[in-house]
Amino acid sequence: MGNLTDIKIKKLRKKPKQYRNPDGLGLFLTVLPSGTKTWQYRYLEFDKTKASNYREQIYSIGTYPLISLSEARTIHASLRAKVKSGVNIQQEKKVEKYKTKKSKVNFETVAEEWFLIWKKGKAHGTVNACRGYINNVMYPLLKKQDISNIEYPFVKKYFVKVWNEKTETAKKSAQYLSQIMDYAVDNGIIVSNPLTRLNKALPKQDVKHLEAILDPVEYGEFIYSMDSVPNISGYCIRLLIHIAIREGAMLEMKWSNVDWKKKQLEYFDTKRKVDHVVPLSRQAIEILKEVKKFTGKKKYIFASYSNSGHLDPNSLMKQIRQRGWGRDKVTIHGFRSSFMTICEEEEIETNVAILEMAVNHAVKGALGDTYRRGTFLKQRKTLMQNWSDYIDDMRRHHIKHNVLKTV
Repeated sequence: MGNLTDIKIKKLRKKPKQYRNPDGLGLFLTVLPSGTKTWQYRYLEFDKTKASNYREQIYSIGTYPLISLSEARTIHASLRAKVKSGVNIQQEKKVEKYKTKKSKVNFETVAEEWFLIWKKGKAHGTVNACRGYINNVMYPLLKKQDISNIEYPFVKKYFVKVWNEKTETAKKSAQYLSQIMDYAVDNGIIVSNPLTRLNKALPKQDVKHLEAILDPVEYGEFIYSMDSVPNISGYCIRLLIHIAIREGAMLEMKWSNVDWKKKQLEYFDTKRKVDHVVPLSRQAIEILKEVKKFTGKKKYIFASYSNSGHLDPNSLMKQIRQRGWGRDKVTIHGFRSSFMTICEEEEIETNVAILEMAVNHAVKGALGDTYRRGTFLKQRKTLMQNWSDYIDDMRRHHIKHNVLKTV
């Protein structure tokens, strides 16, 4: 038996400030300044972000006398049992409220809502890639599915199949899918995200960190083999080898980012969220001049007829694979590792901080405090020219010791 009775409740009068009247075990009746009497349940919810691991929550049950004392106690007993068993009753309430508005919500509706919000401020290439994951990976399985009926085992089985064919595509798609489901939770469409474990449940990739060629002789062979890559793709690969910037940044580079007078690229690095300047060697300038003959009137340096308006990264990797270089040997991102390792080991540049700045890595520790004060552009201009000259040397070495001997 609680503390309140119908007689006590009827005698409660409004006051300038709201006040609570406990019935017991967290159930109380709050009287508002307007005189409205509202049943509320106060309880503790587990929260690992709090020092105590708990935070106080208040659940509104309804108003008196619409909900009588006996009805409030019955509802309260049910809510206590749910909280004790780990149910998020606040989220459950939001979902029920949402369901009264929409009887069924399919995955496509939620995914499109999420995508419109998520894409704001994102790089063009990132947005296009995500759009592809939604259309080509998620929609074939989930497009018209009631989002509240999506089950983990069903989705996991499908994603394992995708992973076996396209590992990186499966991983990226799983990450975005979980974000969409989190969005559904946050907006009261579903109670919880059943796919939080999806990415971790995918098979572990046998990662081999040999995606960069670190031997100058072998790199010379690779550089020479890229001579046969035709048209814009070939120019893009060769320029990436010379300037060692991120692939995404190169593909989205515009002609407006080229300062011909200063002989440098100037752009905003969307990954690090900072402006970055790349000194251009004589060889890099020559490559850009050749490309300009084809795309000089276009927006992007490496323009194409794709939806993004520029080359697709898969097209570059396809050209590399066709020339016999497997993923276990080289990737485009590995060009940056090749640049840093060979430059340091061959003493093209022994100052690691300068190398880190060249590829726009954050320079950490005491070195970072020193080098953060400037761009060291003069040193990096020298470095990039020396690197391009060394690229030519590696290529010539391969021709002299391998190509000419077979003629």
